[in-house]
Amino acid sequence: MKFQSCLLGLAALGASATAAADTVYSNDFQTGVGAEWSISTFGGGLGRDTAPADANRLFLGRNDGVNLGFTNDIVTLNLTGLAAHDKVTVTFDVYVINSWDGNGPLGNFCCGPDMFGVSLADVTPGSATGLLTTFSNIDQSERPEVGAIGARQSYPQPFPNLPGSPAFSGAFEVGTLGYDFFGGGAGDDDSVYRITLTFDHTASSLALSFFGVGLQELTDESWGLDNVSVSLSAPAPIPLPAPALLLGSALLGLGALRRRA
Repeated sequence: MKFQSCLLGLAALGASATAAADTVYSNDFQTGVGAEWSISTFGGGLGRDTAPADANRLFLGRNDGVNLGFTNDIVTLNLTGLAAHDKVTVTFDVYVINSWDGNGPLGNFCCGPDMFGVSLADVTPGSATGLLTTFSNIDQSERPEVGAIGARQSYPQPFPNLPGSPAFSGAFEVGTLGYDFFGGGAGDDDSVYRITLTFDHTASSLALSFFGVGLQELTDESWGLDNVSVSLSAPAPIPLPAPALLLGSALLGLGALRRRA
């Protein structure tokens, strides 16, 4: 019986397996923020902001009560005690609020560039370390001088993607949050992007930073986070060479013959 169990284990090791993703963190900020989040470059703390169009739609922002999220801040998610893994995948919604100008003068507009970024502090050397891109909420309905394509942005490509993509390219939602920077009354000066990034990563702790670069004051250009999740992918088992698999199958057959004998 012990001999048979050993052989079954040998055969199982030979089967090629795909690394399974294990979600280790998830927060939609409906009930709270958590001590795992921190902020720098701003004197206040973290809180939950409310989208003007929906009082039940809460997202990660400052604790200043203005419901505008962040500007040129660095907001970091810190996780510890992670199980063995070789990749980290993060999925999140970034709320792009008010007058983001995309690539700016390099992309058919006067101002900017207005950048959003994500970076890991502890990645495998030589692997991808994050994302730096631009977003644009400037379209022809608000600023006719930019034409039908609007002020160009880098996303869904990294910055600099020149001259860039049309405003709102790759957006998950447009005009759903209820911000109205240009005073048109439509409440459509916002966009939401659902982004997934995968990094090579093996450490037991994770420091993942989200940040804005080149933005104007908080009431002009800002951003928030929602629906953040982090998953780990463990290394897949290494398949045994073909001769070892054949040997395992043969030995299993011998074991069956011994039981019948």
